[in-house]
Amino acid sequence: MTCEEVRELLPAYVDGELHAVGEIDVHLTTCEACSAELGAYRRMLGELARMQEAGPAPAADLLARVVGLIPAPSLAGRARLVMLEHPVLYALAAAGGLAMGATALLLWRRVQRIPVAAA
Repeated sequence: MTCEEVRELLPAYVDGELHAVGEIDVHLTTCEACSAELGAYRRMLGELARMQEAGPAPAADLLARVVGLIPAPSLAGRARLVMLEHPVLYALAAAGGLAMGATALLLWRRVQRIPVAAA
């Protein structure tokens, strides 16, 4: 058997699902790389089993509860995030706001200079 064939069968070999394992056994006794992979696979399964024994699984809603504890950012905080994440859009919005403010100021000044017609 080739290394590729043996590595493909290692999970079933470790789980005892294979009936004829003679060729795999011969290969494992002669191939250090495949023997090392078998050892790593067995260690991984052992660690997974220990993790299961460590305690109960977290509650299904744990993530939602933890996320719910994070305070919502203020309006100023969200504006800072937008500014940091999208500086070009923030600059364009700021320039647009300045242009609108300047236009409003010019219109207001013009209106102030127009004499009111007597009725």
